Amino acid sequence: MNILIITYYWPPAGGSGVQRWLYMANHLADIPGNSVTIYAPDTQDYQILDGTLSKDISPKLKIIKKPIWDPAHMYNKAAGEKNKIGLGMSTASDKKSFIQKIGLWFRANVFIPDSRVFWVKPSYKFLKKYIEQNNIDVIVTTGPPHSIHLIGLKLKQYFDNKLIWVADFRDPWSEIYFIETLNPSKYSLKKTKYYEKSVLQSADIVTTVSNSLLKILNKIHNREYYIVENGFEHSIIQNQEKQNSDNYFNIVYTGILSPKSDIDNLWEAISILAKENDTFSNYLKIKLIGNIDGSIVNDIKKYNLDKYTEIISSVPHAEAINAQQEASILLLIIPRSASAKSIITGKIFEYLAAGRPILGIGPTDGDAAMILGNSDYAKMIDWDDIEGIKEFILSIYQKYINGDKLLINYPQKEIYSRENLAKKFHTILENYKKQINNHSNI
Repeated sequence: MNILIITYYWPPAGGSGVQRWLYMANHLADIPGNSVTIYAPDTQDYQILDGTLSKDISPKLKIIKKPIWDPAHMYNKAAGEKNKIGLGMSTASDKKSFIQKIGLWFRANVFIPDSRVFWVKPSYKFLKKYIEQNNIDVIVTTGPPHSIHLIGLKLKQYFDNKLIWVADFRDPWSEIYFIETLNPSKYSLKKTKYYEKSVLQSADIVTTVSNSLLKILNKIHNREYYIVENGFEHSIIQNQEKQNSDNYFNIVYTGILSPKSDIDNLWEAISILAKENDTFSNYLKIKLIGNIDGSIVNDIKKYNLDKYTEIISSVPHAEAINAQQEASILLLIIPRSASAKSIITGKIFEYLAAGRPILGIGPTDGDAAMILGNSDYAKMIDWDDIEGIKEFILSIYQKYINGDKLLINYPQKEIYSRENLAKKFHTILENYKKQINNHSNI
């Protein structure tokens, strides 16, 4: 198969949106008979940069990059670092400035479905010729940003049955968790939902990352959907037999923490434990690595935890993996939102591979909770269950004090290796092609 993957996020960008298709593409290219091409924007203007991911790009991949005009880039440059709007609509402060409010209004009501929509027309024009000249028979569009799917929609309308189109949903579209922060107008939301339904109706195959997200999409348009989860990459998971290098009880989070995270009770629980237990406070260290919203920093200060806390801006993926493997507890945070049950952050699979205790904060009946399981070392606890949070942290701390190495072999992890997930995706493509061939022979 000649596969063309159209993605906004690609190295030097960092984050889980890059990793899903970087490693999936690598493993797809390893399957005999496959040729894989990546089409991505020619830009370094990403919220998260991780140049080290470039070394993980397989030499078997063909990379095509074309310029993108994104008004969000212009806004952030003009507004300056103080008023910058980031991923998940997070900011460096807990309150939105007037300039930020204007930027968010334009994002919600003018640039529909998102500010990358201006890449659709030039990409369609270029790829139409490229597909014809290179005998591409499968295209994959992955969102967010969901405007990328509009490229696939236009190409499918042009090529019709000559092309198999896979629309990959890593997150909801019209029901994404920060939609309330954007506060779109009725017209904007109606247009977004129109685009969303058009994509779901027209794509030959729709893949998504969780069962709950599948249900959300199915309510919008009833059809067959396929789950291809996020996962972890064996090649970058190092030897787990390492101890905490600094001998602290490290509570570690890697990724984005937005105001929607709603983890006030987590900080209160840790604060109570620090007051009640002197040895706990002596060993305690909280490491937050990534894009941390200003409101989270203020909450930490409110509970007098700032003296125990180290906040590190985005680091190379390999360093984040290393921090995960040196943790005493890994924090898995599901933002409180209407779609919370469907959210499976990519880091959950890396956490499982790291083999450390995992404290999930979020819906106890969601997809992430089902993957995490419910054991002495890993469980999901409701945002409001402060006693449950305290009990879990204290239980792991007591194990730590008693000499437990806190190394866990989670049996479910191998299901989610990137190599196995690429094989799963490839099987979906093969089965679809067989269906088409059988139908044409009738």
